[in-house]
Amino acid sequence: MNTATKLPQTSLPLSWTQKWSNLHHKMITCLAFSVDGRLIATGDLDGVVFVFDISLDEPLLCLHLDPSVAATSLLWAQKATLWIAASDGSVSLWDVDSTSAEVRRRVTLQR
Repeated sequence: MNTATKLPQTSLPLSWTQKWSNLHHKMITCLAFSVDGRLIATGDLDGVVFVFDISLDEPLLCLHLDPSVAATSLLWAQKATLWIAASDGSVSLWDVDSTSAEVRRRVTLQR
């Protein structure tokens, strides 16, 4: 028997896409919604990842990977843990505190 989990309904205005495009200097390569649908992360070819709270008008955090790598994949685990894969094969875990707009912990695994 297959069961489905109802996901939160998220509707974003067109201005959000324009905002993302203006913040990133290079092409956006990945995007991920948090489990609760409240946070969005976008990554680009410069290794820059922005974290947005959909209730705010500006980015919550700007995370920087090594400038020589691109962010290739994003995955939210639990409420505020963001996994970021990079073009050099590394994977970083960022523990994000969305209430204080801080990174509590960062761990990088190298290939």
